[in-house]
Amino acid sequence: MTGVGCIDNISDEKIVQYLAKKAIKRVTKAAKNESNDSNPFVWKKKIEQEVTHGVPLDTFSVKAEKMKRKERMIEFEKLRKRREERAIEKRKHDEEMELLARERARAEHDQWEQKL
Repeated sequence: MTGVGCIDNISDEKIVQYLAKKAIKRVTKAAKNESNDSNPFVWKKKIEQEVTHGVPLDTFSVKAEKMKRKERMIEFEKLRKRREERAIEKRKHDEEMELLARERARAEHDQWEQKL
């Protein structure tokens, strides 16, 4: 039963299921770099839903997954640097506040000594 007759029997739903299955397979291949090689986590339902909404299959390729991972790592680095910068700023601010408190205490002590 090869030929044009077979193509007519394929429904849109079957095509979407096939595309979703193919996308899941691609993502699973991309997930092989994870620590849990025997059972990598894949958002199967999410992928199926996105494929049914018409998201192109190229977004689920190994290359696309690597790019997403790289972008996430860059974002994590930015967040880490910003967190370090905030910690440094906080330390400087705390040191300045401590210095001001010492100066106030010294000034109060000097005024107290002058009154005696």
